[in-house]
Amino acid sequence: MKKIILYFVIFGQSAFANTNYIGRYELEVNIGGKFFKDYFTVSNISASKKVTGIFEVPRVFQSSFTGQLNDRFVSGDFIAKERGKEFKVKLLAEFLGQCQIKGALLQDKIVFANFVGRKDSCHE
Repeated sequence: MKKIILYFVIFGQSAFANTNYIGRYELEVNIGGKFFKDYFTVSNISASKKVTGIFEVPRVFQSSFTGQLNDRFVSGDFIAKERGKEFKVKLLAEFLGQCQIKGALLQDKIVFANFVGRKDSCHE
C-alpha cells in the first residue's frame, strides 16, 4: 500500500499539474513590430507528456499542433497556411503558472515572432 501511495505522490501530482495547462490561450504575437491576435489551444497532455492541440490565426488558418511538455516548457510543430503557401512552424513556449504563456515561433530554426498569452478561462 505504501508503494501505491508513494507512486501517486511522485507521479500523480505531476500528471495533475500538467492538466492545469489545458485550455485556450489568446496570444499577442509580435512579428516585426506588428501585433496580431492568435490562439493556441492545448487539448490534451498524455501521461508521456505528449501535447496535442490547435494553433489558429483567425480568418486565415487552423492547424493541428503536436509537441512535448518538459516541466513547464512546451515545444512542437504545426503547419501554417498563409497566402496560398504552407510552411512548418516550431512553437517554443513556457507556461507561467496556470494562466499565462510566453514563447517564440520559428521557421527553419529562425525566430520570426514572439508572443505572450493568457488562458481564456483566466480573463476577467
